[in-house]
Amino acid sequence: MNDSITIDGSKKIVPYLDTIGALNVLIVDNHKLTCKAYSMLVDEAFKEGYLPKIKTTALNSCREVYEVVTNNSSISFDLILLEIGLPNYPEKDIFNGEDLGKLIRGHWPKSKILVATSLNDDYRLQTILKSLNPEGMVLKNEICEHKLIFAIQKVLSGVPFYSPTVLKVIKNQFIKDNGISFQERKFLYLLSTGVQSKEIPNYLPWSKSKVEKQKRILKEKLGVEEKSAWGLIHQAKKLGII
Repeated sequence: MNDSITIDGSKKIVPYLDTIGALNVLIVDNHKLTCKAYSMLVDEAFKEGYLPKIKTTALNSCREVYEVVTNNSSISFDLILLEIGLPNYPEKDIFNGEDLGKLIRGHWPKSKILVATSLNDDYRLQTILKSLNPEGMVLKNEICEHKLIFAIQKVLSGVPFYSPTVLKVIKNQFIKDNGISFQERKFLYLLSTGVQSKEIPNYLPWSKSKVEKQKRILKEKLGVEEKSAWGLIHQAKKLGII
């Protein structure tokens, strides 16, 4: 029986994966072609002996995942392959894949999360690592299909896996306690929909003076020098916060 796991070398399935049955994997990505490619990839890896049999389910938005998570208590997944930049679901205060990951953690605490994202901003990677503590995290532009399978192998085996940029963030910077709070994310989302600053107290328990104060705080956190709210919104979208 093989005693190690590698795609770079000659050995294949580790004992842990060789002794379990079919796994359920949820693929969450806003691009349907990406979901299909992931599904085909894990199926091929099974045929070649690198992964056990896997049943994949693909969803493309926060709303779809929310409905599955909250309406199907009998369903669970061994692994969630999660993108952060997803169509939001403001009716349920879910503005990105990070919020979705928190929901998943609450309902499926035994599920392992492997974040596979296009985001590459150090600040955003830090906040995602802190809030989700994913079992694995990779940047799409840093991995090939073999490395993705290797990451899935590791995570399913209980071994954390991070791509080079994520490792650099972990090694070189402490994750500071200056993340974006839920109310701040909702504030940014409201601004992005055209809600005026003076109208924010109708949606959040903030005074007008606090609204202006939070604007200044958020601009400092996100490194925005532009005075208009548009600069703040643009940076929040760029970083995948909304």
